[in-house]
Amino acid sequence: MSDEIPNRCARRVFYGLAFQVNAAIMLMLRYIYELQGIRLEGKREDIELTMSNDKKVYAQAKVVVNANNDFRSIRRNLYKSLLTLTEAAKNSTEKDARFIYVTNSPNPLKEETLERLIRDETLLPFDSLPIESQNILRQAVSHPKYQVPLDRFSIYHFPYVSDEEKEREKIVRNEVEKFVNNISDYAKAGMGETLLKRWQKELFDSAMIYNKGVEVSKKDVIWPLIMILTQFSDSELYDEIDEEILDIIEQIYPETLNQCVERWEFVTQVLYDYNTFTYKGNQRSKHRAFAQQKWSDYIDWFKPIIKDNETCEAFTKVTIINVLRRKRAITSIKQKLNL
Repeated sequence: MSDEIPNRCARRVFYGLAFQVNAAIMLMLRYIYELQGIRLEGKREDIELTMSNDKKVYAQAKVVVNANNDFRSIRRNLYKSLLTLTEAAKNSTEKDARFIYVTNSPNPLKEETLERLIRDETLLPFDSLPIESQNILRQAVSHPKYQVPLDRFSIYHFPYVSDEEKEREKIVRNEVEKFVNNISDYAKAGMGETLLKRWQKELFDSAMIYNKGVEVSKKDVIWPLIMILTQFSDSELYDEIDEEILDIIEQIYPETLNQCVERWEFVTQVLYDYNTFTYKGNQRSKHRAFAQQKWSDYIDWFKPIIKDNETCEAFTKVTIINVLRRKRAITSIKQKLNL
């Protein structure tokens, strides 16, 4: 048997999962201010979002590899999505749960009137659809198999078509960059790209976990951005830390912070304590004085990970400095996102 068929199948599977991860990021950004957590390959749907009021958004993501030209599977994809969304609707205890069909097809119902409305990223609730599209959906849910409440149903489209990954993910990258620019006063070129890659990896990894009860919390969603802002860089403490230890810290810095179970609590405590720290001098020297005088208050966060005492002390000081250098940006993010 030719390798071409299994290769095509493998490509479709990969393409589908990649679309699902990117669809989750797009929905996550759309609801980021009210988001509480997100789950891929959840108990009920491809994508499940929990809002701060405990309301749910259930989404089914269906991709077409050649979406601009291939419309053969459009209705089939719709019916498959309605079928699983029906199960979510039946089993959900939330009366106000929302249901979304996510697609990259510019003609998601194979209906010309709707096709003319689709422009780049588009979220269309049922009541904003053309009457022809509404009738297609009404006819579908008249069947006992497809019992999705149309008053809480939407179609969500975003372009995702190209053999080149960079081109395929262009709109996703643009939305992430827009989010970074809006949420941080310290946005720099390339931050959006870096954050997108970290989100893709984290959500992909979470989807691969067998336990479907795993949910990525909003704090864990935003943590990679904090990591980017506080990344290892020139420190006011370099002149007092052994060069060999600094090399070790640079190598272990991201992984160690990610392994810290109470990483958000560490950042919050440092910022709170710094605000009550009395010091006469400029801000840069105040950062250094705070780290030198207060490092022992925070070393327990890293002791379980870094066994060498001298390295752990130096790591704690450097991390405190990095947090304080981005104090304003971190505080702004925490306030805007209610973290």
